[in-house]
Amino acid sequence: MPKIDFTIRKRRGNARVGQLTLNGVTVTTPIFMPVGTKATIKGIPLEWMSSAFLGSENPINIILNNTFHLYLHP
Repeated sequence: MPKIDFTIRKRRGNARVGQLTLNGVTVTTPIFMPVGTKATIKGIPLEWMSSAFLGSENPINIILNNTFHLYLHP
């Protein structure tokens, strides 16, 4: 099994719904993906990170961060 896989599930015009699989974890795109800078996610309550987001059935299960920031300031 590849470590990363992206499959387009539906298309309508220029819009698309896809599935991104990274190391066995699958997320549906488009997705709300918080960005962590300097290992901190600002402006999002902790409850949103561990439970369903705004009444959605899909919890936040992917975060974009820059590991170079962690290298500079561990």
